Amino acid sequence: MIPFCFCIALIILIWHQHFVFYFRYGLRNGTVLLLNTLFLIIVLFYVYPLKFLTKLILWPVAYIFNQDEIMVELNKTYAGTDMAYLMVIYGIGATSFFAVLMLMYRYALKNAALLQLNEIEEFDTKASMHANFLMGKCLGECFLASPISYTSMSCRFSAGTSKSGEIYCLRK
Repeated sequence: MIPFCFCIALIILIWHQHFVFYFRYGLRNGTVLLLNTLFLIIVLFYVYPLKFLTKLILWPVAYIFNQDEIMVELNKTYAGTDMAYLMVIYGIGATSFFAVLMLMYRYALKNAALLQLNEIEEFDTKASMHANFLMGKCLGECFLASPISYTSMSCRFSAGTSKSGEIYCLRK
C-alpha cells in the first residue's frame, strides 16, 4: 500500500506542473495538443514500472526498522543488473517528463505576444522553462549515472554535456 501511495504522490506532483501550465496559459492548438499527448503517453507508460522504484525506497526503511521479511522479499525481487536497467529506464522517464514540460513553457514564451504576457508573466514562464529543463537534466544524469554503482559494467554514457545543445533549447 505504501509504494502505491508514493506512486500516486509522484504522479500528482508531476501532474500539478501540467495543471499550472494550462491554468496560466490556456493554450489549445495543435502544438500544445501534440505536447500534451506526448506527456500523457509518458505518464501512462511509467505508471506501472513506477511501483518497482517505490518498492526500492522501502528497502532502507525496512533496514532501519529491522523488517527482515520485507528485506528478504526485496532482495529476491531485484538483482544488481536489474537495478541498473531500472535506473536507466527511470532516468529516461524523468528526463522526458520535464523535457516535455520545458517544451510547453518554451512554446508559451514564443507566443508571449499572442498571450499578452506582461514582464512578470514572461519572467515566470522563463523561470518555469529553466526549472523544468534543470529538473530533467539533473534527474536524468542521476539515474543514468546510477548503473555504475549497481553493476560492474562500464559506463558508455558521455561524461561531458553538450553546452551548445543546452543553450539552444533555452533560447526564446
